[in-house]
Amino acid sequence: MDPEEIVSVYASVATSLRADRYEEPLEGWSAAMIGAHLALNNDLIAEMTERIVRGEHPRYDNEAGVNDATLRQFVLRVGGAAGVADEVTRSASRLASARRALDADTYEKLLHAVIHDGGRVVRDCPVAIGALLEGNATVHLQRHVEQLRALKMSLATSDPPEQFDEYELIILVRASHPPELSEEASEILQRQHLGYLNAMRDAGYLKVAGSFSDQPDEKWRGLCLYHVGSLEEAVRLASQDPAVRAGHLSLSAMKWFCERGAVTFPLMRARR
Repeated sequence: MDPEEIVSVYASVATSLRADRYEEPLEGWSAAMIGAHLALNNDLIAEMTERIVRGEHPRYDNEAGVNDATLRQFVLRVGGAAGVADEVTRSASRLASARRALDADTYEKLLHAVIHDGGRVVRDCPVAIGALLEGNATVHLQRHVEQLRALKMSLATSDPPEQFDEYELIILVRASHPPELSEEASEILQRQHLGYLNAMRDAGYLKVAGSFSDQPDEKWRGLCLYHVGSLEEAVRLASQDPAVRAGHLSLSAMKWFCERGAVTFPLMRARR
């Protein structure tokens, strides 16, 4: 396995630790602890490789990297799963650098390896450092990838919402050919526009309204979320907006659904 492959296979693990959601197991390692084990073991094997390249004769023992308390402390120290993902990436880079330093002779150099797994010693014998490094990034890594896969939460198993709230969504768009207005007339029209939205909110027809910003073309001006029972009625009300009537804004209308109770509007006042 070349150094670039080492970086690549661990990059996919780091991405999963950052992006995916995992179940907390009833027993055994959590996803973050698995990542911590990978990072710690990468550093340990990289250190052994670096020492062999320097002409030393180290002894490999993975006991610290499989200790539950050590792994939990590591996760806390680096700030959870995101921090663990960063450590996996960093340690993989170190491991790749160590692989680059191995030539044909040092690849076959032996070191004594003691490997703990499941609370017992499963290997206690000499092993070539190259074989240990390669096995760590292939068979060993794949085993833990399978563990992560088993812990990954399946969105398909989540129960869908049983009830939905239904709204009418009005998108306000800058008109294609708005009328030329003086600065004073624009200010008056803007006050009338905001006053109309306030009136719709006070009447209980409009749940929320807001403007957009940071657009390349400034086309999209704002949205209004109505709750009046029909799209036709929402369009009728939105069309009475002074900015729409003046040809300054146009609108696009659609239905919007969300899970019942998912959003609330604490600024709403009761319909008069």
